[in-house]
Amino acid sequence: MPRLVSFVLVNYNHMSGILSAINSINQLTPKKQREIIVIDNASTDGSRDFFSNFTWLFEKLVFERFLLA
Repeated sequence: MPRLVSFVLVNYNHMSGILSAINSINQLTPKKQREIIVIDNASTDGSRDFFSNFTWLFEKLVFERFLLA
């Protein structure tokens, strides 16, 4: 059985960068061998709403209510 690789992507107002990373991961890693976790760190650029509508892009979505320093 192949190992599962977890990709944890932390976002703060950089939706395009996260989408680029997800695209690269999807191209390079078989879905059965990975999981993508997106953590949004209280973005104010619309990232939160975008990711909420496209949850099929990744396996887990976590929203932080306050910016974590």
